[in-house]
Amino acid sequence: MTSPTPDEDITSKLERLAKLNFRFDHKSILMGTFDINSKDSVNELLMNFVSLLNSDGGHIIMGISNNPRSPVVGIEVSELQSFLKKIKSEICSNIDPSPPEETYSFKAIPVEGGNSLILFKVGHTPDALYAVRGENGSLLFLKRDNENIALDVASIKDEMSKKPYARSMYRYIDTRAQAVSDGRGVIPLIGSGKLMVNIVPKWPPLIKKLSIDDVSDSFKGLEWCAEWMPTLDGHLGYFGDYSYVHLTEEGYLEAVDTFKMLPNRKGKKNLDIVDFQKDIVRIISSYLDLFGDAADNNYFSISLLNMEGYEMKLKMPGKKKVFEKRILRLPVRELRNENFKDRDGIVRFVNSFLEIFWNSSGL
Repeated sequence: MTSPTPDEDITSKLERLAKLNFRFDHKSILMGTFDINSKDSVNELLMNFVSLLNSDGGHIIMGISNNPRSPVVGIEVSELQSFLKKIKSEICSNIDPSPPEETYSFKAIPVEGGNSLILFKVGHTPDALYAVRGENGSLLFLKRDNENIALDVASIKDEMSKKPYARSMYRYIDTRAQAVSDGRGVIPLIGSGKLMVNIVPKWPPLIKKLSIDDVSDSFKGLEWCAEWMPTLDGHLGYFGDYSYVHLTEEGYLEAVDTFKMLPNRKGKKNLDIVDFQKDIVRIISSYLDLFGDAADNNYFSISLLNMEGYEMKLKMPGKKKVFEKRILRLPVRELRNENFKDRDGIVRFVNSFLEIFWNSSGL
């Protein structure tokens, strides 16, 4: 059997992700149709392009439909080179300042029916903010979850004052918590209550090509990700509709589990935070194993989502805590390799988070 070509491999990835109802998350934008001669289509492309440039980079994919049975439909392009040249011209003419050519690339992938799937890869540019030139002045956009946010002058100053990536790392984690809580995570999960673990790389972001074998071997034994598959920007491991681990080549990790928080047979919602200790320890140790020294000082966070009505036993005998808040995010801390020379160091780090729950402090 012959190996698939790179283009066939990308197409099969997109088809599989779309059939899984994969959201393409906060780092990708889907455009079902596009007309290079339509002002509205071009403006939408430029807005999407700028929002990714000013955020964390990502992909713009043209030609993905909402039909899960046949998601890859492509768009009609008569003369490909002329089409791509026009797009490049629109980018250079209508984005201020004009982005360097090395910050983006695009390719066309032929699909059935004579159409083409257009895949843009947009890089992150931390040293500049880009805007779309308009009739009434320039408009600047940022990507926040699945929305493009237009910024006013005060917001621009606020964004530029934040670290890392000229935006707030805390806002990033809070935005992800809100998205997953609303059912807009990397893949849809059943159940209500969720525990989410995030690791966010420091600046500059990590860039490491990880094979799916390396990733699956490192996370072996973690029930959250029994099956692994490649994504456009990394790898996705999942356990049915209950949990997933999404790891990007830049070092972003998002792990979510619902299985241990499903209501019991009587419908009662109980949380035993001890059940998550070994899993969280395994997530950290696997991440450190994959990224090594590059993981030092990256940001680590634990959040509880959709917690209203859940009950948890506290350390004090006979005491319980009933959660009233929908989202609980614990303080963000840095992963320091010097503290993780053995597994006991990771256990102590994780317990320092879980103690907040056990003692019901700050909730």
